[in-house]
Amino acid sequence: MPICKKKIILCLGFEGRLLWLETYMRQIFPQLLDGLSEFCEEEIGLKKIFILSVIGIIIIGGVSLAINSGKLILPVEKKESFVAESYENYPTRLCVSGNKLIDENKKEIVLKGLMAPDPQKIFREGNFSKDYYDGIFSFGGNVIRVSVHPDMYVNDEYYMWRYIDQIVRWAGECGQYVIIDWHYIGNPVTGEGKEMPDIQKNHMDLTKQFWAQTASYFKDAPNVIFEIYNEPAFIGSESWEGIAKEITNVIRESGANQLIIIGSPDYSFNLSWIKKSSISDPNVAYSAHVFPNKTLWKKKISEIQDEVPLIVTEWGYIDSDISARQSYLKGSRESFGEPFVNYLADNKIGWVACWYDDGWEPPIFSDENYTLTEWGKFLKEYAFKR
Repeated sequence: MPICKKKIILCLGFEGRLLWLETYMRQIFPQLLDGLSEFCEEEIGLKKIFILSVIGIIIIGGVSLAINSGKLILPVEKKESFVAESYENYPTRLCVSGNKLIDENKKEIVLKGLMAPDPQKIFREGNFSKDYYDGIFSFGGNVIRVSVHPDMYVNDEYYMWRYIDQIVRWAGECGQYVIIDWHYIGNPVTGEGKEMPDIQKNHMDLTKQFWAQTASYFKDAPNVIFEIYNEPAFIGSESWEGIAKEITNVIRESGANQLIIIGSPDYSFNLSWIKKSSISDPNVAYSAHVFPNKTLWKKKISEIQDEVPLIVTEWGYIDSDISARQSYLKGSRESFGEPFVNYLADNKIGWVACWYDDGWEPPIFSDENYTLTEWGKFLKEYAFKR
C-alpha cells in the first residue's frame, strides 16, 4: 500500500476512512478480514462497522506510533531473500586479487562514489525515491555507501526491506555497487564513545544480529559489499582484530561470499595493525577515513597500500564558502582536496566522499535546491574525473 500522509487519512469522510481501513487490514491481516466478512454476511451492516471500528482503533493506534514528520509508515513484506527481476545491468561480484579488486571478468575495479545519509532520514525529509538515488548514481561514480545508523535501524523492524532492499535494487539497475555501512562510532564492547547511540540493546549482540540478517538476505546480490563497522574508537588493535574476525565469521556463516570491508581503531585511521593481522578471509579489504586534520594520511596509507586492498570510505572537507560546525573538516581544494585525490588516483585506491546532503558535514550541497558547495564542485568537476 502506498505511503499516505496522515492528514489525508484524517480528512477522509466516514465511509472513506472505513474503506481505507478495510483495504489496509485486508493487506496486512487477510485471514482476519476473510473471517470477519463471512461473519458479517449474516449480520447487519452496523455490526460490521462497529467491529471494524474497534479493530481499527487498535490498529491505527499501533500504526500511529510509526508516524514520523507527517509520514505514515506501514509494514512492508518481509521477503526471505533478495531477488532481482533481472541481473542484466548489475555489476558482478568483487573479489580480492593481491592488493586490488577485480570483478568476475577479472577486470580491475577502482571504486569511486558518494555517501548518502541514513535512508530513514532521507525518507523523513520526503526524498526517499528512485529519482533521489539516481541523482547520486549519475554524479560520476560506480558505488554508493549507505550508512545504516543502529538507532534508526532498531526503531523500524522493516528497515532492511523498506530501505536497503530498494537501494540495492535501484543501484543494481544502474550498474552500481552498494556498500552497506553499519554506522557505529565507538567501542562495540564497552559502548564507550560520545557518538554511540542510546539504545536498549547490547551493541555487539545487535551488530552480529544485523549482519546475520543482512548478509543472509543479500547473499545473492552481486553488487553488495559489507562494511562491518564504521569507525572503531576507544579500542586497541588487538581487541578490534578479534571483534572484526567475529563479525566476519557471522557474515560468512550466513552463506554470503561478497567483499567485506574492515575498518580500524582511531576512527578508521590507525592502519598499522593490518600488516600483522591474522584475519585470513580471502575476500576482505580495509578502509581508511581521512579528513584535513589527518596530516599524516600519506604515511599511514603508503605503509599498507601495496599489501592489501584499501578503500577510503569517508573523506572530504569544508571550504570557506560555508561555515563548519566541526573544525577538523576545514580545508581547501589546494591544501587537501587535490593532493589527496591525486595520490589516490595515482595509486588506484578507491574512495567514497561525504555527504550527498545539505546538512551532514561535509555537505556537497549548500541548500535543499542541490546548489553545490565548493567541495561539491570539486568532486563533480575534478575528483570524479581523475
